[in-house]
Amino acid sequence: VYDCEGFRLPTEAEWEYAARAGTRTAFYSGEIHRQPELGTCYQERNLEQIAWYCGNSGGRTQPVGLKHPNDWGLHDVLGNIYEWTNDYPEAAASPGPLVDPAGSIEYMRARVTKGGSVISVTYALRSASYIPISWTDARGTGFRLVRTLPPDEAP
Repeated sequence: VYDCEGFRLPTEAEWEYAARAGTRTAFYSGEIHRQPELGTCYQERNLEQIAWYCGNSGGRTQPVGLKHPNDWGLHDVLGNIYEWTNDYPEAAASPGPLVDPAGSIEYMRARVTKGGSVISVTYALRSASYIPISWTDARGTGFRLVRTLPPDEAP
């Protein structure tokens, strides 16, 4: 995947690294608060300023950039729409040391998506969460592209 010329989907690890922007909390705006019941939509104060989710979106996608960006200037990393990664669920769920699994460029039935959407409950928007979505169920899913820089162009 790193030999790809031009733009490509990020790996799951690259996506999470960019979404966290140097933070270690559930959201780049802070920790998740105790949920009264899993799977139920409720207001999360650490999401209100940064993400569109089930608690504030009315179930509709919103224009990008209306919420606060993360510390690296990325808007709508959490919420609004799920974002494709290059990884597949089997690689994302693997136990062991934290390494970048890199995925595969081959066609797979489902890919790991990150970030949650306008209908997602709060725990689905944690930076570490992922949901496998098949290509046939991709409505409401988008992508954020990355590019591997050659060594002579890297900062």
